Amino acid sequence: MTKRHILLVSVDADESSELAAQLDCGNSTWHTTFAGDESAAVGTLLQTNIDALIADGSLPGASQESLLKRASELRPATFRLSLSGNYDHGIMLRTMGFAHQNLWKPCPASEIQSTIARAFALRETLQNDRLRLLIAQINTLPSLPRLYLDFLDEIRKPSPSTARLSDIIRQDLSLCSKLLQLVNSAFFGLPHKIDNPEEALLYLGLENVRALVLSIQVFSLFDQVKVAQFSLDALWDHSWAVGSLARCIAHFEKRPTEEIETAFTAGLLHDLGKLVLVNGIPRSWQQALESSKKDKLPLWQAERDHLGATHAETGAALLAMWGLSDQIVEAVAFHHEPEQSGSTSFCALTAVHAANVLLEGPTSAKPTAYLESVGFDEKRISAWRQLAADLPD
Repeated sequence: MTKRHILLVSVDADESSELAAQLDCGNSTWHTTFAGDESAAVGTLLQTNIDALIADGSLPGASQESLLKRASELRPATFRLSLSGNYDHGIMLRTMGFAHQNLWKPCPASEIQSTIARAFALRETLQNDRLRLLIAQINTLPSLPRLYLDFLDEIRKPSPSTARLSDIIRQDLSLCSKLLQLVNSAFFGLPHKIDNPEEALLYLGLENVRALVLSIQVFSLFDQVKVAQFSLDALWDHSWAVGSLARCIAHFEKRPTEEIETAFTAGLLHDLGKLVLVNGIPRSWQQALESSKKDKLPLWQAERDHLGATHAETGAALLAMWGLSDQIVEAVAFHHEPEQSGSTSFCALTAVHAANVLLEGPTSAKPTAYLESVGFDEKRISAWRQLAADLPD
C-alpha cells in the first residue's frame, strides 16, 4: 500500500503530537509529522512529498495564509486543510483561496481524519486511467467563463464591492435576467420583488449569488446540444431541484453555513459531466444512453460500461481543473456512489446524494446503504422526503 505523508503545522507541540497520534491510529499507511512554524513547514515541503498539509488556526492569520499559498506553489497536488478559529470574513476568504477545505475549531480528530480520507479517495478517483482515457477522447475541455473569473477575483478581495459585483453581472444580459428570475422564485421566499443584482447580493449573500452565477455561466458554455434525446432545459430543472433540496437538507440538519452553501453549489453542478460528454463525444454518449434505456440500467453504469468512466467522474475532473473546492468536487464525483468516498459523517456529498435519490426515485424509496452507514434511518429520510415535496415549483 502507498504510504501517505501528512504534515501538521501548529505552534502547540503537545496538541500537535496528540492529534498526529490520533490521525495515524487505525490508518497503517498514514504517517503524520508536525512543524511549529511556517519556515519549518516549508523546509519539510521542499524535502518530502507531502500528501496532506494541515495548517492550524493557532498560526497568525497572515502566516497561515502565507503557508497555504507557499504549499500550493511548492506541492500543488498536496491536499491543503485549514483549521480555523478565526471568524473574520475577509481573512477566511483569503485563506480559502489557497486551502482545499476549511474546518472550524474546535473539531474532533475523527472529523479531520474523515476529511483527509475523503480527499485521498477523491484524488484516486480523478487520477485513474479510465478517466484519463475518456477525457483524452474529448477534443477540448472548456475554461471557466471570463465573467465568472472577474466575479471570483472581486469576491476574494478583503472588502468585496457589491457595486462592482453587480456591474460584472450586468455585463451579461442573459446572466442578469436569469439570476433575477431565480432570485425572485418562491424558493428563496424574499419579501418583495428584486429588480437589480446589487439588491440580490444584499438579500442572498455573496456565496449564494456566486453559486448561481457559476451554474448559469457553466450551462451557457454548453448551449449547442448534439444529442436529440437530450434536453438542456430538463437537465437545468433537475440540477436546480437537486441544488435546492440539498440546501434544504443541509439546513434541516443544522450544518454550518459554509456547508449549506457548498451543498447548494454542488447540487447545481452535480450533472455537469453530462454536458461535457454530450458535447465532447455525442455519438458514444448516445450509445450509452440507449443502452441504459434498453437494459434498464442507471445511466452512470451504462456510461462506465461503454465509455470507461461516468458523467460524475468527468464533471468532477473538470471542476477540479477549474479549482473549485474539494467538497464540491467530492459531491459531484461520488453522488451516485457515495460509499466510495471514504465519508463517515454528514457532508455536502450526503445532501447531494440524498437529494438526487429522492428526486429521481419513487417516493417510497428506502434509504441507501450509504445513508444508513452514516446514521440516517427511514424516519430521517421521511423528513427529507417531505422537504422534497414542499419544494416550490
